[in-house]
Amino acid sequence: MSVPEGAPEGDYQIRIGNVGPRIFTGSFRVSAYTVPTVIITIDPEATVLSENEPFKGKLVVTRADGSPVKEMPLRYRIDGQGETFGGTTSDRGELAVSVDTRDLADGTYTLRAWIDQEAVQASSSFSIASVGVKPKLTLARDVVLTGEQLPVRIAARDALDKPLKVKGTVQAVRRVRAAV
Repeated sequence: MSVPEGAPEGDYQIRIGNVGPRIFTGSFRVSAYTVPTVIITIDPEATVLSENEPFKGKLVVTRADGSPVKEMPLRYRIDGQGETFGGTTSDRGELAVSVDTRDLADGTYTLRAWIDQEAVQASSSFSIASVGVKPKLTLARDVVLTGEQLPVRIAARDALDKPLKVKGTVQAVRRVRAAV
């Protein structure tokens, strides 16, 4: 079975019956798909930003064959922020962007870009981290005998929770509790 060319969009049902009271049904939806004439790509300089660091990158507009689209008006903004920015692509199909993030707290945000007349959009997530490295320390046990080796596991992750290689020092410091 095939859906006829030009069938109206909507919900359909198939019924299969045989001699007797049993009828088997199935349903499906017919939708139209239009290949976009242009594609937006967001190319950020970084996906993890320090606090007060602006989001910088470029928006690239190409045709489906990969050729650049010049002089294309674009709009963009960070989701949840009130201000919308705009610009026009260069001969290379690119628009350099820089968005102030000083009013944003630590967290993950989305930059969204769109072309009104083409009904296409793209998005890219980035994080703001006041602490760029999150160390994690795991001890093999809570009690150690004098002179005994204490296995320690140390790991570091970035704001996107990806593993990092960093140099650092490890010290054992005696904690003394004051008498009350």
